[in-house]
Amino acid sequence: MNNDTFLRIANKIGVCQISQLRSAISTLRSSYDDYEENIEEKIVDLIMESLSISAWAGSANEYHNFSVWFAARPTPDYVLASKIVQKGLDQYPKSVDLLADFLQYGSKCSNEIEKCEECFVLLNSLPKNSWNWRAYSFLIDYLIVRFENGKSQDANDYILAMELADAFIKAYPRDERSYVSKGDLLRDGSDEKRLVYEEGRSMAGKAPRCSLHLAEIYFDDKEYQKMLDILEQCQVDALEVQNSVNIGYIYVLTVLCRIALLYEQNPHIIECSSAVEEQVKQIHRDFRSAKIYEESVSDRVSDLKKQIDILSEKTGIPFESDY
Repeated sequence: MNNDTFLRIANKIGVCQISQLRSAISTLRSSYDDYEENIEEKIVDLIMESLSISAWAGSANEYHNFSVWFAARPTPDYVLASKIVQKGLDQYPKSVDLLADFLQYGSKCSNEIEKCEECFVLLNSLPKNSWNWRAYSFLIDYLIVRFENGKSQDANDYILAMELADAFIKAYPRDERSYVSKGDLLRDGSDEKRLVYEEGRSMAGKAPRCSLHLAEIYFDDKEYQKMLDILEQCQVDALEVQNSVNIGYIYVLTVLCRIALLYEQNPHIIECSSAVEEQVKQIHRDFRSAKIYEESVSDRVSDLKKQIDILSEKTGIPFESDY
């Protein structure tokens, strides 16, 4: 169905069907060249025109999935995502997923503060046995945003966030997101923060986000071997259908860790032994892996190249694009 046909039908019957709207968008995409610069603008124009239709129809899950379509893009459109969720809430005002979604997207939109507060109060009033991981995670994120923006100085809000984090872990002990949520509330450098991430790795089994946070802590504490062990496992754990971590950043940290470990073991590199040479080559291999994901870590890769150049000066081993 093309967009003109969709809009004609939707306006005639006075209802916007999400499934038909997504079909119209797919048709619109396929009718343009992959490199058409304004295709995204045309899609946004179509949706904005669709939003003028007062009645929308779809399941709560369809509204959720459609909003994620725009919130998870390389350049997220949280305004559009929140408008789609609002349409869903008009139809399903007590949907746990949609209330949580609005907190996540609306908190990033300056004109949705009042609606976020309404969703916060309503979601928090619903029985916890109706909550899923998204309700816990996004509500805690929203409370953190309130703290950071200075909109809340109430100690009770922090207490509530900690209670929710503990309840999240209890409800989802094998989901690393519960431990990440609690870690976000704890002071940087605290033993408690480190222990939460360690517990997450132990309980969840596969926990790349907890591993990354732990790697950063070990780097600050100069525990480079522990950091390297975690990062090597994290490279494997990060192999997911839908990435939960920035893989390029894993390799950036790995390169920094290997360089620090090399300098720690060889404080004065006078002559390059075979062992040192192999360490340097591994650093170069990891750096090339980081460059594969350069788009997501461009600034860090640029700074890292300077460290690679310095390493070449110290060891006499030049960096090559390939061996």
